[in-house]
Amino acid sequence: MEFCLDVALYEEKTAKSSNNKSFENVVVSPIGICVILNMIANVAKGATLEQLLQFLKFQSVDDLVSHASKLMQLAKSSDSDDDNNDNPVICNFNAVLMKKSISLRKIHQDFLEDVYQVKVNYVDFSREDEAVDEVNAWVAQETKGLIKTLLLKGAFESSSLTLIRANGLYFNGKWENEFSEFNTRISEFNLIDGNPRFVHVPL
Repeated sequence: MEFCLDVALYEEKTAKSSNNKSFENVVVSPIGICVILNMIANVAKGATLEQLLQFLKFQSVDDLVSHASKLMQLAKSSDSDDDNNDNPVICNFNAVLMKKSISLRKIHQDFLEDVYQVKVNYVDFSREDEAVDEVNAWVAQETKGLIKTLLLKGAFESSSLTLIRANGLYFNGKWENEFSEFNTRISEFNLIDGNPRFVHVPL
């Protein structure tokens, strides 16, 4: 996870030096970054593989796979449906959405499903809005309704699109030290797009 922190700190430094206000709302997902780069490294060769292993801080692909297995165990979904008990509720899903006219080699698909618990779905991107609805319905089912909208309309507009890597993580647990509602204030939350550039929300 060390490299994820390096990436986050670099992005924060870059944003501050350019006075980029939109970075104030960015959330960095270490699991998301780690899984996608691990997946690429697993099929890479030669200099590309060496650079990825160096960046990810692993000695070999075997080390990388061992780490990935442990990481996915940590993010494993819980069986509990009750948000009111003392056990945290965790819902994690990983998916690769492939263009329907292209197929992964079986060895790679088996690897994604076994090691990274990734579900490979083949989607007809040419159907655009219907495909978006199909993916969102699947995500809602996988997350038991906790995540209802993953993709927005227009997500499949690019004719060169062949693959989308998607992941979501829902967590609900009790705080050891709860926040006091008296510390909540209405403040500005900056928007990346839209007019006005911010909205007022309780923070």
